[in-house]
Amino acid sequence: MKCVGDRIKERRIGLQMSQSALSRKCKFSIRAVQEWEKGKSLPGCEAICVLCKTLGCSADWLLGLGVYQDDDASSKFV
Repeated sequence: MKCVGDRIKERRIGLQMSQSALSRKCKFSIRAVQEWEKGKSLPGCEAICVLCKTLGCSADWLLGLGVYQDDDASSKFV
């Protein structure tokens, strides 16, 4: 089962974004992004909202409560 950090990393890489780019875009420290991806800490509520907007995913998916759906027309998170 994937943790929140695995999902952050998956989406970040899928968007061809470095940890540094994600941290700059979201105005988080790079250390925070690194710790989330390593599973050493979890983002707070406000950070989750910013991450979802930046990564183009739902909070449900990011938290492991929703599934990724891929149809022929487009990819989306529900």
